[in-house]
Amino acid sequence: MASGSDELRLLALPIRYSSWTVRPIALLEYFDIPYSAQWYCLADPESLALLHKESPSGLVPVIIAPELPQPIHDSFAIGEYLNERYPEKGLWPENIALRTYGRSIVAELHSGFVNIRTDLAHNFPVKYNPPPELSEKVKKEVRRVLYIFETARKMAAETLGTEDGGFLLGKFSIADAFYWPILSRFFTYSVDVSAASPDAVAYISKMWKEPKLKKIGEMQFKEVAEHPEYNVPHYDNFVPNSKMEFWDIDKLIHAKMTTSLKGVTGLPTGFVLPPLQGLDLDDKKDLTTQIYAVNICMVSLVTLALLMRLYGRIVLIKKLQLEDILVILGTVTALALSTLCLYVTVHLGLGVHVWMADLTTVVEGSISLIKMLFAMVVLYSFSLTMAKCSVIALYLRIFAGIRWFQNALYSILALIILFFVLTFFITIFQCHPIEAAFDFRIALTKPTKCIVIKDFFYVSGSVNMLTDFLLVLLPMPLAWKLELDLRKRILIIVLFGLGILVSVASIVRITTLDSLGSMDITFSITGSLLWSIIEANVALICASGPAIKPLFTRLIPHLSKSVPTRTIHSNPTVNGELHTLNSSISYPERLRPSSATTFAVEIEVQIQSHTIVKGQSHEMNDLLPYVSHVTGSDQIRSSSHRNESTPPSRTSFETDSFVEINNTLQPEPLSPPPAIRKGNL
Repeated sequence: MASGSDELRLLALPIRYSSWTVRPIALLEYFDIPYSAQWYCLADPESLALLHKESPSGLVPVIIAPELPQPIHDSFAIGEYLNERYPEKGLWPENIALRTYGRSIVAELHSGFVNIRTDLAHNFPVKYNPPPELSEKVKKEVRRVLYIFETARKMAAETLGTEDGGFLLGKFSIADAFYWPILSRFFTYSVDVSAASPDAVAYISKMWKEPKLKKIGEMQFKEVAEHPEYNVPHYDNFVPNSKMEFWDIDKLIHAKMTTSLKGVTGLPTGFVLPPLQGLDLDDKKDLTTQIYAVNICMVSLVTLALLMRLYGRIVLIKKLQLEDILVILGTVTALALSTLCLYVTVHLGLGVHVWMADLTTVVEGSISLIKMLFAMVVLYSFSLTMAKCSVIALYLRIFAGIRWFQNALYSILALIILFFVLTFFITIFQCHPIEAAFDFRIALTKPTKCIVIKDFFYVSGSVNMLTDFLLVLLPMPLAWKLELDLRKRILIIVLFGLGILVSVASIVRITTLDSLGSMDITFSITGSLLWSIIEANVALICASGPAIKPLFTRLIPHLSKSVPTRTIHSNPTVNGELHTLNSSISYPERLRPSSATTFAVEIEVQIQSHTIVKGQSHEMNDLLPYVSHVTGSDQIRSSSHRNESTPPSRTSFETDSFVEINNTLQPEPLSPPPAIRKGNL
């Protein structure tokens, strides 16, 4: 409320019920005109007696000005007086045609539309559910109002051109202040305006989004909260067999989140009056840019990682493993998650404050938003589960002989799958009835029971963080014991340790979960949602790290040093103990694998040679499968039985994993490698 030394005094009834009072207040607030207000209570005879002392007619609103000998007790007259007292503010347009038409439609409203004003009593902060059936007389007057909107907007657009501000007569004027209470009635009683022209619809939407008019709505909420004595049961129970709801989205979302609808003194049962603290309706922050940036970045990176992985597996190795299939499923789900996030940003207002949304569709929009958020929870959980299962599948394949390690992996896998299943079912069945989870209006008409979903998300987030750390830390000791030089061991540990990035994202996401209890859901939920997207995509990218490293080194040879020959030592176990066999596979210079692929196979040979289970023989027949994995050839086994000095054919070097070892073999005839003998393998 503005103030000043020459301020006007406004005598008024509660603006919740008095549409006549709302009109001058809209003018005073919009044009920043200094005034003070004195409120009177309809239900209090003493208060009304005091009003009669100030207003001989007993009518409101009343303006008392220092220079006027008599108060002004008519809203139309108050508007004209303010226009003359503050000509610089332009309460009427300068164009005579627009000004004349504006006065005529205000006069029509001032003396007409009796059926709307009688059948649709003004009760600004609420919405009746279900709405009453409108009479034909009311529908006729509604059509007339919509026609006025259409005609005024066309006239203003044609007259003002680029200077048109989108209000009835171009800029905000007395006409808009007078028709504002009609619009609030349309919302309170769910009046169908689908037949309105595009110009009329655009005007209605603009009025609902106008910040200074929203401020009046906040004044009305505070009035209800701070002065319950102003409540009039006759108006609150105006529509038989209907429940009265807050139409303000902040209050509706808050009522849904608390899932506790308690009666408030002086109001009907089920009418919730949440606290108003913490609402800053002047806050215009917008997170849509961050939403677009994060999703575009994550989609690009995870798609690139998948394509590189598939190139290495399909083109180079020509074989897909189980972990590749899991990463594909996770990536497709992550792409669906980002697509859905962008959809709700464009269509449902994600990233902006609820008070910046179109209030004509905000209730239905909030219900759709909550449904979409629950769907995104399931997509996030599934994509993250696929990423972790992919890592576990890789570990189970390359650490095939370490019983304690495999048992630990199966335990982690069971925990991951368990919490995905719990997330799926708890998200869907968190409330009884189910639809009460996303449609907060149900709690006004029937008993509901809901769990506190935020508490479960804290638990599941903590479990995600725990499994992230376990998948990073468990293989570290095994990787460190490999008989590789220090640089390569460090590189292996770095590849396995990429998962620590997922843990960091998981920790940050947990810190944002508190936003789930906010009334400003479209804005406050954004941080948690974006970190969920980051966590799922980073997990998928990190899961592809070991698979795409050889491709990187192949494309950028200086990432790995070349050596003239490569000898791979293995240390199988005999009777459960580790022994050095000093066996080797040597390649002549022209057969030498590329450093990128040699390194990849050297890792697997070293790991697998360290994981031969207790009781295995160290004879050639037991070790040949590992040599065959290096060369990609089963022919070595057969040749070793036929003739130890018989060299493997060239095709034996071009199958299965050896494509990963050496995809750059010279096209000219190759000299055979030295014979592979028992005892020096």
